Order: sequence, then C-alpha cells, then structure tokens
Amino acid sequence: MSTGGCRNGSAGALGTLKQRLSSDRLQFVHEQGGVVLNYEQLKVWDANRRILAAGFEKNNDAYAINVETAGAAYPITIDPISTTAAATLESNQVSAQMGVSVGSAGDVNGDGYSEVIVGLPKVLAQATENSKSGCPIKQATAF
Repeated sequence: MSTGGCRNGSAGALGTLKQRLSSDRLQFVHEQGGVVLNYEQLKVWDANRRILAAGFEKNNDAYAINVETAGAAYPITIDPISTTAAATLESNQVSAQMGVSVGSAGDVNGDGYSEVIVGLPKVLAQATENSKSGCPIKQATAF
C-alpha cells in the first residue's frame, strides 16, 4: 500500500479483545467467546467504478483502511463486510452432529419471526434407536 492513500475506519483501543490482522481481514477475538467482530472482503472503487487497491493496517493503537487513491475519481466507496456471530450453538454431547442440517421452520409460534430448525441426528439416535434426527427450535430474534 502506498503512503499517499486515504485512511478511514480507525478502531482505536479495544480493551481485552485480541486482534488478528492481515491485509484482507481484521478480526477482534475474545479469548473465551471467539471472534466477536470480523471485517473482510474489502472492496473499494471510485466514481468511475474502477477498483482501487486497499487493505487493513495497524498504526500504533489504531486500525485503518489504506486505499491507493492515485488517479481515482471522487467520491470513493469503501465497503468492507462486517460480520459477527449472532449466536453460537453447541451440543452437550460428543459427536451429536449438530448442524448437519439447518433450515427455516417458518413462523411456528405465531410471533411474526421465522424459527430455525437444527438437525441433531446422533442425539436422539442414542435415546431411541428409531430416531434419526432431532431439532430444537429457536426464535430468529434470540440469535
């Protein structure tokens, strides 16, 4: 990245979160909860829709997006994808194969939100030999 680029998106100090940085990804990780914030798939283009070289970088205690702006037509669009896990689900049984299938159950309880159905074929298989799948239902808003 050139030093003549524009910078945007300073994150500042983030307390107890650990940071993982590469030119195409910036992650903030809690030691017990895993990734809590993820920036990736950075795309930058100018007013003529010309793709501009860009990447994440660290400057002292702050994070930035460095963009190569030479010859760019303004305005410039900087578009990283920010994702966070809405929920982390786990089984309390080894080899339960939780999540081997996932789908929408529709609005089961009539609250206006679709519920999620998650397959657990090995959980009920141990409880009942005839069972081939299990499926807890969670509200989408709970995730």
